[in-house]
Amino acid sequence: MFLVFLLLTSIGLSSCRKDVDNFVGTYNARDTWVVQGQSYYWDYSFSITASAADGSKVLLNGLGDFQGVAIEAVINNLNLTIPQQTFTIDGASYGISGSGSINGVDLSIAYALQGLNTVNVTCTATRL
Repeated sequence: MFLVFLLLTSIGLSSCRKDVDNFVGTYNARDTWVVQGQSYYWDYSFSITASAADGSKVLLNGLGDFQGVAIEAVINNLNLTIPQQTFTIDGASYGISGSGSINGVDLSIAYALQGLNTVNVTCTATRL
């Protein structure tokens, strides 16, 4: 019985890791958003790494060009979910949440960035 449990657990973990592997890499990205009717964009690079703590999670390192910030996301098949979380830069706290998907090397993420106001951002990125 223990052997069956061990086999099923390892199959589940390898499936999660395979999903995560679809996202891992370095990306060139463009974020776009609208504030008071004016459209803005920002080009930058960021990376996605597998979480060492959980086989179904990744870390988005530098999403939004927030260097030194790792945003955690949960992977399910070809989709990712950024659960509500907070990070701090230069003493200011920001909230972030969102979702996205990958199609080959093309990644799309829609996320809400909460600071003094909430800004809805669309990130389109290509894995290098």
